[in-house]
Amino acid sequence: MDSLAVPGLGGLAALTAIWGCVQFAGKIREAHALGLSLFNRGFYDFYVGERIKGFTSHWNTFSAEEMFALIMLAAFLLFARAPRSWIWLKAACVFLIALAVLLAETRGVWFATAAAGFYLLWVWKRKLLLLAPVAIVLAVVASPPAIRNASSPSFSRRRWTPTSSASSSGAPASA
Repeated sequence: MDSLAVPGLGGLAALTAIWGCVQFAGKIREAHALGLSLFNRGFYDFYVGERIKGFTSHWNTFSAEEMFALIMLAAFLLFARAPRSWIWLKAACVFLIALAVLLAETRGVWFATAAAGFYLLWVWKRKLLLLAPVAIVLAVVASPPAIRNASSPSFSRRRWTPTSSASSSGAPASA
């Protein structure tokens, strides 16, 4: 019975991921109606303020829940001594959850998921980590601009100037 808990939670997370993907498709339709394309900067600016949330109230919550389910299900697939029945269904759940994490465009969750994935690979088969740089480069090259915009550091989008938060003398602005 214990071996059903993790796949069961993974299945629920996959259902939530499907709903998140449906929400993303709706965002694409809304953007298209406004003349924006997934393949330009305008979509990112449109999307970033109201991202997919699954069944939660905020995209950070959604992303974190999906990340935890993804890591848990991946660890189960790699290390559990459970029967390998339904392996393709479990792999499909991993794919759907990973897709939802990507589409939610929450960088912090991306980095945490990558760190957890590196750890799981390190414990499972260390030599696979040698392929990590190649996988990262391929992911960046193959990703649409909306994902590339989300993965670039936020400080590169906006230029800070001293006059935005301090007086012209360089002293902090008084309240």
